[in-house]
This record gives sequence, structure tokens and C-alpha cells, in this order.
Amino acid sequence: MKKWLLFLAVFSLGASPMIMDATEKKRSAILQGITQEQVIFAEEQGAEAVAAVREKFESGEYENFLEKAARGYEDALQDGAIETLGSMRPGISELLKEWGKQVNRLQQEKYGALRSLVDSQEFLLHKDPFLQKVLSAATDPTSSEEKRAIDLLGRFGQMMPGSGFSAEENLLIAIDLEYEYKAMHLDPASPIHREEQCALKMEKMQVMQSVAEQFKDADLKAAIALCAENLDARLAQSWDMADLQALVNGKKRAGTAMEEQIASLLMVYQDKLSDLTRQFIEGARDLSQ
Repeated sequence: MKKWLLFLAVFSLGASPMIMDATEKKRSAILQGITQEQVIFAEEQGAEAVAAVREKFESGEYENFLEKAARGYEDALQDGAIETLGSMRPGISELLKEWGKQVNRLQQEKYGALRSLVDSQEFLLHKDPFLQKVLSAATDPTSSEEKRAIDLLGRFGQMMPGSGFSAEENLLIAIDLEYEYKAMHLDPASPIHREEQCALKMEKMQVMQSVAEQFKDADLKAAIALCAENLDARLAQSWDMADLQALVNGKKRAGTAMEEQIASLLMVYQDKLSDLTRQFIEGARDLSQ
């Protein structure tokens, strides 16, 4: 139970840069600060950025970076850091399943709200890179079948090493843990930090596809193949959403009324996520008493 609480708390803090009990006064101050300085959004869309990363990945331009990450993982494996990280995983629980459903519902609601703002300016969409970015961020590229495959593989991110139902599941748990560690130890000050995040995800999927060639579990094999097909589209959506989130976390400042509206809307949904997570944490604590 304590691991579940920790998992939810860490997710909330990681997904929502604003503190969970932010007051309306703080919200107003943040919005005021955002509008003091104009920012020209880069015209590069997520799809273009990810396509460029894919090209570099396939040509081997990230080879040195990936080898360095692999060495860091091997060192951590030897000194016990990976074992410690794995022991912190909460395991599969009905609580986390229900929380995940509620988070997904909230996310779909946010996408709809963003699309409504874009629809109100549809006549500008063809010539406004920012609106195009909002539409991309608010358009879920995954089909219902892909979502089921993502959910199937996603549970390995909650499971401790060796807790799978088969050797194949345990291998996927180990791969997930390896790339979790590598992602945690990226240098946020790197000028290509976001590229490195994408490159790691591309390599992880490549590794999963490689090992799946020998799998006997048809469901796991099919899920990996399905997730691989649409990986770049999901990365592109995440890239564009990260650009929008920059309006909230202070990395960029809104320079137009539409950018201010987007920033305000995203703040609302960050608070909703924080409230939802708090409710689940409090509910889990009640169950544990």
C-alpha cells in the first residue's frame, strides 16, 4: 500500500509542476507573469521534430549517447541501484487500474477542451503554427486496439523484477526497468534533452521488437508490434503537448490571447489531476488503516 501511495504522489508531482494546494492568488500571479513577455513559438511541429530524431537515430547519430547510457545502466546494475529502483515498484493493483482510468478520462476531457479552442479559430488554422501545434497535442493518435496494447505493456512498468507470469514477461519488466533508469539519468541541461528522450524510447521499442521475435506468447508479440507501428505519432503528440506545457511551467511566456487561454486551460487540468491524485491517495490511506 505504501508503494502505491508513493507512486501516485510522485506521478502527481511529476505531471503537475504547480503544487497541489495552489491558491487562486498564486494562479493569478502566475498568469500575470506569463503575459509579461512575448514568446515566438518555434514553427517546428512535433511530427517534424520526431521525424528528424528518427532520421538521426536510424543513421547512428545518437550512438555515443546511447552507449554512454548503456554503460551507466551496467554500472548501476553492478552496484545494486537497479535492484533498489525495482524494489520501489508498487506492483499491479485495482487502485492503480482505477486511478489510470480516471487519469485517461481527464486527459480525454482536456483534449476536447483544447480542440474546442482550436475550432473557435478554425479560419486561422492553416496559417497559424501555434494552433496547428495545439490541434496536434489535442489529437490522440492511438486507436482503441493500440490503447489495449499500450495498457498490456504498460503494466510492466509497475511490476517488480521477476514478478511476471512467464520468462517473457520478466524480460519485458527488466527492459522497462533498464530504460526507466536511463531516462531518469538524462541530463536536463543538455541542449538536445528532448531528442535524447525520444531516442531512448525509440531504442527501447527496437529492443522489445528484437526480443519479441522469439516470444511464444502471441498476445505480447502482437502488442509490441502494434505499439511499434505508431510510436512516432505518439512521440509527436507528446512533443507538441510539452511545448504547450511550457506556457504553464514558466519556460515560455504567452504573447497572444490564444496562448493565454491555452495556458489557463492547462492550469485548470493540472489542478484537476492534482485533486484526483489527492483523492486516491487519501482513499488508499483510509483502506490501509
